[in-house]
Amino acid sequence: MPKVTVRHGKLSIPADIRERVGVHDGDELEVSSEAGRIVLTPLAEEPLPGELEALDEAEAEFAHGQTRRLSDVLHGLGGKAK
Repeated sequence: MPKVTVRHGKLSIPADIRERVGVHDGDELEVSSEAGRIVLTPLAEEPLPGELEALDEAEAEFAHGQTRRLSDVLHGLGGKAK
């Protein structure tokens, strides 16, 4: 099991663990304690204004055979396709 050292109240989470749970730089984590353990839980991201509407629109277009590329949908949301 990997170990970490707390320095000035901060710690670094090993890369393999971050990758397994999908935590990236800048993500916010909820901190709690359970049975003497420190528990870090990734917070769910809140949708940005307009994101849900854009996804609803894309879903409706798909349902009517008017499909769009994922990169087009993401561009409309201000994101990038990976």
